[in-house]
Amino acid sequence: MITKLDTIYNKQEVKRIVDDAYTRILEIVPDAKVLSISSKYENIHQKQQISKFFSSITSRINLSDERTEKLLFIIRKTIHDLLEKLVQMEEGFKETINWNEQMLIKLDEAIHQVDHLRKEKIRVLQNRFYSRKEEIAVDLRKNIPQLLKDCSSLIHEDSNFKTLHLELNEEMNRRIQRYVQDSILPRFYRLLQEWLADSKEELMQSKGTLDEMAESFNLLYGEEKLKLECDFRILDDWSRDINRMTAGIQMERENILLRFTPSQFLLKSAGKLFSAIPQNKNILYNQYKKFIATEDYEETTNSVTSKLLLQFELFEKAIERDILLFFSGPNNELKALVEEAHLAIQDHQQQLDDMSINREQYQEQLSLFELRLRQYEWMIGATKEIKNQPLVYLED
Repeated sequence: MITKLDTIYNKQEVKRIVDDAYTRILEIVPDAKVLSISSKYENIHQKQQISKFFSSITSRINLSDERTEKLLFIIRKTIHDLLEKLVQMEEGFKETINWNEQMLIKLDEAIHQVDHLRKEKIRVLQNRFYSRKEEIAVDLRKNIPQLLKDCSSLIHEDSNFKTLHLELNEEMNRRIQRYVQDSILPRFYRLLQEWLADSKEELMQSKGTLDEMAESFNLLYGEEKLKLECDFRILDDWSRDINRMTAGIQMERENILLRFTPSQFLLKSAGKLFSAIPQNKNILYNQYKKFIATEDYEETTNSVTSKLLLQFELFEKAIERDILLFFSGPNNELKALVEEAHLAIQDHQQQLDDMSINREQYQEQLSLFELRLRQYEWMIGATKEIKNQPLVYLED
């Protein structure tokens, strides 16, 4: 609104001022309306112009047009968001696939680490058990021959040489039984208790390693995905088996002096033939004593050792199976996660492939919506252009 035009001295200057003002205003507000009036001389025509001017301003506020514009804006934003969402979903699937592929590498490394740890514990525990078993075997091979040789003190000149071999054989078996029961088994029990304590410590170290592994994976997953619980019940089984094997054993009788060897055959035959002749008893006595005291008893020793240690050897072989059971829980948990990762990769890859196949159709539909949106925008724009033609009211 331009006022006080009545103070200007001619109409040409008034027109120049109005045109200049209108040009300046349009640079700022392209659809503005300019009205020139006199503030000194009021008349009905001027009031009508002012009234018409403000009415035109008021009439331009069309709520229906505003709602339409807002709706079109929302539609355009929705189309843009849908395209962005499509891209985000594709990127999300790719990231998930890549993350699971990385996890597969880590899980495979963890499985190999558990396998290496399991093999290492099998080797360590079996070697320690074997060393203790061999310690007992060395004692048996060292002491049994001497134990049997000491039976030579039971031979006397007045002994009944016809049945002496039977009596000595019986006594030798009794001494072996006492030696095993009173000396070997208690010592073996102590050694195996030491082995059991060492084994528990080794398995606890393994558990500590697995706990650290589980914690690392749980941090990567962002939840308590792994526990890697080990089966410590094998320690109770081992303790029970050790108590059973060392509680007592009835040794099988050995035919120490009842074998059909040349030396034994001659000695026993001579005893039966010449024992009735007094002058021959001294010869038999010396021969028997020498035989018992110098025999190596290797076959008997090996037989006793083999029979005694048989159940312990079976226990030693079962250590590998028991260690496998100890690590079976962690191993199964890790393999389950590997399977889960494979399924996740397969599922997201399938969805990604489906999106790729349907992407063209999806974009065509959005393009159709966008085309209709542009049509409506052009229609609204054209309507506004018609409605908002700038009006200039000039008064001399």
